[in-house]
Amino acid sequence: NHAQARSENEKSRWQLAEQGSNDGQLMSDLLRALPPAATAAVEVVLVEPIASLRAIQQEKLATWADRTSWRPTLAPAHAPGMPVVVICNELLDAFPVDRVRIEDGKWRACRVVVDDTGGFRIVTGPMDDAWSGLLPATTGLPDGYVTEICPLLGGWTMDLAAAVPDGLVLVVDYGFEAEDYFHPTRVDGTLRTYRAHHALDDPFVAIGMSDITAHVNWSHLRTHLESAGFGVTGPLDQGRWLTRVGRDWLLAQEANPDPAWPKHLRQFQTLTHPQHMGGKFQVVEARPCIGADPREK
Repeated sequence: NHAQARSENEKSRWQLAEQGSNDGQLMSDLLRALPPAATAAVEVVLVEPIASLRAIQQEKLATWADRTSWRPTLAPAHAPGMPVVVICNELLDAFPVDRVRIEDGKWRACRVVVDDTGGFRIVTGPMDDAWSGLLPATTGLPDGYVTEICPLLGGWTMDLAAAVPDGLVLVVDYGFEAEDYFHPTRVDGTLRTYRAHHALDDPFVAIGMSDITAHVNWSHLRTHLESAGFGVTGPLDQGRWLTRVGRDWLLAQEANPDPAWPKHLRQFQTLTHPQHMGGKFQVVEARPCIGADPREK
């Protein structure tokens, strides 16, 4: 009986991974919210190459130290057949991007150079041939139009396919479909620089102390995920997505609210209000198409 119980426990094990965990708060919240049976069977993995952040995460997740591990990349680290759930919350907006600009009706690459005073400036030059398939035709777009592309998405989605043979990938971020991403009125692209929650006009100000972000091109992400062997749902506004997945919880609280219900409802409304986080962020779900081989695509 003991051996049988142990075997059943092994079958129920699953892995919960997060890439781009920052201080580990989201993973801590998720583990506290999981039902006891799910927590008992989970293996937690944080993908974090930065030692200083790993130290912060280890302190935050000390309660679950016996089931938590760290690795620098998405390389698979699970038992064969174990389902894997990967969370990527505001990860892709921090991926490096290449900026391009239209000059004389043609796309040109924006490059950073050092000038005679030791400062940085941007010049344009020939584009990498691999970028051409990521950009729309210049017809209808004005000279001086600037946008971004993210060449790393393809390799990242292939790494995901190797790390998640069975399970779910959740990507939560802000972005646009290609039609809006490359809209003629979006002449300055989506690249933004922030420091202490204030926008900066110059990305070369406070280098190393500012956040540089760019919106996600959901159309490009979906194409790469499907090429890697995933079935993709979304993007769906965070408010609609949370309301859908939290439906049973919401109905249960309406029928028999617990004492903390008013507080939880206010928190839920903050996350779902269409004029705030509920409309700013979107969610993409990706599930492996079992039996699909991304190398054949």
